[in-house]
Amino acid sequence: MDLSVLIVNWNTKDLLKESLESIFAYTREIDFEVIVFDNGSTDGSIEMVKSEFPDVVLIESPENKGFVVGNLEGYKKSTGKYVVMFNSDAYLKSDAFSTMVSYLEKHSNVGILGPKLLYPNGDLQESCRRFPDFTSQAMILLKLHNLFPHFGPISRYYMRNFSYDKTSEVDQVMGACLVTRRSIIEDIGFLDDTFWAWFEEVDYCKRVKDRGYINIFYPGIAVYHHKGQSFKNLTKRQRLFNTSMRYYFKKHKPYIQYLGITALWPVSMILSYLTQLIVYVFPVKKDKNL
Repeated sequence: MDLSVLIVNWNTKDLLKESLESIFAYTREIDFEVIVFDNGSTDGSIEMVKSEFPDVVLIESPENKGFVVGNLEGYKKSTGKYVVMFNSDAYLKSDAFSTMVSYLEKHSNVGILGPKLLYPNGDLQESCRRFPDFTSQAMILLKLHNLFPHFGPISRYYMRNFSYDKTSEVDQVMGACLVTRRSIIEDIGFLDDTFWAWFEEVDYCKRVKDRGYINIFYPGIAVYHHKGQSFKNLTKRQRLFNTSMRYYFKKHKPYIQYLGITALWPVSMILSYLTQLIVYVFPVKKDKNL
């Protein structure tokens, strides 16, 4: 088996259907399998997969165990030489998977490959970041990145001047479509299940790079991704985000930086509650970047 496609779903029936249809319609040049882990959906996702995509390996969870556990459980069922984490709200318009597998076959030093991501309207979705540092993450916790998006540490972290038109070595790529090698997973492990959401792919990208591989952004093909999320349940999302950030710093950074991030936790939560109140009065939408 050339490629295992891991998809974690939670109540995204229509988007999941679009994603699966695109995979089976466009992937032609390789042998592949699709494994869907459903996190206790109640919108008919399970019934849709069973009736319309009988070749999909479906894992049903009675509760929402999160993105990380879903991918780990999906991986246990997989057999592909390469593994791709693919969001349920992402879809193809070309044989992108075959192209990415071919690239990895030719470049044995590449540990992770991420394609160009586009919004459904064709606009670019910025998908590369540098590894987190204390200053940029502190500013994000304090919401200052929204006020000063081009300030040095923030601009550097978000790679504001990065060219998405050429193949480049990067620190991390977005987990919406991240291809890696089974041999690497067997060597260093896969996602760390201490993360429930956020920073799980950052941690994996860092461990792969620390192992001596390079991570590549590859614009030779594009994947489409419905990224936007509403501000609903902002405080819960903020709590999960903060928890993951703290763990990342505890795992990869000096202890003094971990303490600094921890100290900012209550301020960050107060700001999220205030933002939640403002959004309740003036509804808006925002993407995953808190």
